[in-house]
Amino acid sequence: MGTIVPGSDLVGREDIIRSLVNRLQRGENLILASPRRTGKTSVAMEILARLQAGGTMTVYLDFFRYAAPEGFALAFTSEVLKNDRILARGLRWVAQQLPVLSEIKTDFGEAVSLAVELQQKRQLSLDAVLDLGEALARRRQRHLVVVLDEFQDAGKFGADVYRTFRSFFQHHQNSTYLFLGSRKGLLEALFIRENEPFFRFASLEALPPVPALVWEGYLRRKLQLAGVTVNKNFARHMAEAAGGHPGDLMHLGNAVMDVWNGELDTGTLLDAAYQLTMSRLTPTFGEMWRLLASHPGAQVVARRVATGDPLYGKSGRKPSSFQVTRAVHFLAEEGILEKVARGHYAFGEKMFADYIRDLEH
Repeated sequence: MGTIVPGSDLVGREDIIRSLVNRLQRGENLILASPRRTGKTSVAMEILARLQAGGTMTVYLDFFRYAAPEGFALAFTSEVLKNDRILARGLRWVAQQLPVLSEIKTDFGEAVSLAVELQQKRQLSLDAVLDLGEALARRRQRHLVVVLDEFQDAGKFGADVYRTFRSFFQHHQNSTYLFLGSRKGLLEALFIRENEPFFRFASLEALPPVPALVWEGYLRRKLQLAGVTVNKNFARHMAEAAGGHPGDLMHLGNAVMDVWNGELDTGTLLDAAYQLTMSRLTPTFGEMWRLLASHPGAQVVARRVATGDPLYGKSGRKPSSFQVTRAVHFLAEEGILEKVARGHYAFGEKMFADYIRDLEH
């Protein structure tokens, strides 16, 4: 998992942020799919900050954090109620004064009942809370935007959980939803397969790659603040070495600061920083490589893509054509490979491809 960065560090994302803000304000449900450590959550948080500044109510929840639907329901209730300070204060007072009541009828209606139940049980069901945000938005005559991160992981709550979510969300007129996911293939399947509950519920967006030229100025400024002066070519080569991957490029920038001594020529400096970065990322890449071992043929296919060998290899070689096809599908679902043309795939993370090539040596 990556770290959330402020809006000032979201390089090359202004156009998509502005577009998504406008579309969410218009009530369009959206999907933002991108592998981990590429900045999608940071983009989402910047979107929410801009929406909040304009008076929109917001909720952010990450399914990665919740093991059971009751925990998610509890967090959802809390996040919804944070949008109304007067209501939240009133609910806390009611819960403190009348903790034994199971239901209280006031102008706030269901929200008060839920708050008291929350104090009693510390547990809520999905069915009890999924209309709460919509009800509050309607009562306050405001718009609510809900961001659901790692939405493809909601399936751990049970086989019917997506039907439950859809049965509520499809009736909401004052709420808009932004679904995030790092396992791009799995997330897309939820919305594009006709037999899935969320079929055509939202429009798919992907984080566009940030060109090396766009990274130049940002990298030079950040390094300059740390006392490291580099030219445009060096900054561009940094971006190219990391394949423009935001997370890996941040690691590489830190490594440049660590090895800088004012005496190394630029070529030596970048090479030393790259090697240091690869050593720091080896535990992460090693875990990713072990994940591929869990699926037949995945490591072989990944190695072939990394080295530029034919995807299906020679006739009669293992894995079989069927296994290769299944492995490619698995790697795409996990967000490791991206389709660039018919029968051609590439790594979304160049440095992971470099790691795989180095395994051969």
